[in-house]
Amino acid sequence: MTQTEIFGFVVETLKKLKINYMIVGSVASTVYGKPRLTYDMDILISIKEDQAGALAGSFDSDWYADAAMVREAAEKKMPFNFIHIPSGNKIDFFPAGVGEYEKAQFLNKTEQEFDEKRTAFFSSAEDVIIKKLDYYMDGESSKHIEDIKGILEVRGGKLNLKYIDYWAEKKGSLPIWKKIKEEGEK
Repeated sequence: MTQTEIFGFVVETLKKLKINYMIVGSVASTVYGKPRLTYDMDILISIKEDQAGALAGSFDSDWYADAAMVREAAEKKMPFNFIHIPSGNKIDFFPAGVGEYEKAQFLNKTEQEFDEKRTAFFSSAEDVIIKKLDYYMDGESSKHIEDIKGILEVRGGKLNLKYIDYWAEKKGSLPIWKKIKEEGEK
């Protein structure tokens, strides 16, 4: 299986099980910005405990997908992952929070072309930037800044900058965001 087929299988499974989801992280930033290599796909999900077994059971022996782990993660609102053993590709699932921002993020998700066969739900470009700012503040990894710059370069005038400004201020990342915007204007 190619990486696209692996990720596509996951998207189709979530749709089939009617699990509310959106792709976030580097795969989403690639959709809106510049491509970069990744061996994982991050997915924000709204999963109920009774869906955990069905989700894990949808993956065959080529996958590490532990139903008990998924049930516990759903109950405790903790992240979990599935690993495609032959390829080493990993799917990181993050249970959706219930805060004001998380609700806004799910309302803003967009359906985008995933591959030539299907579409998928993605975090909006603005929300990818906001979360990349969060991740940068947590670990100061330059890859998050580069992803943000790539989105600005590709999507620039199409972005709702007021929305990003609002959440960056609320989350404490406004100085970093302003610096990135200033550098992009040079």
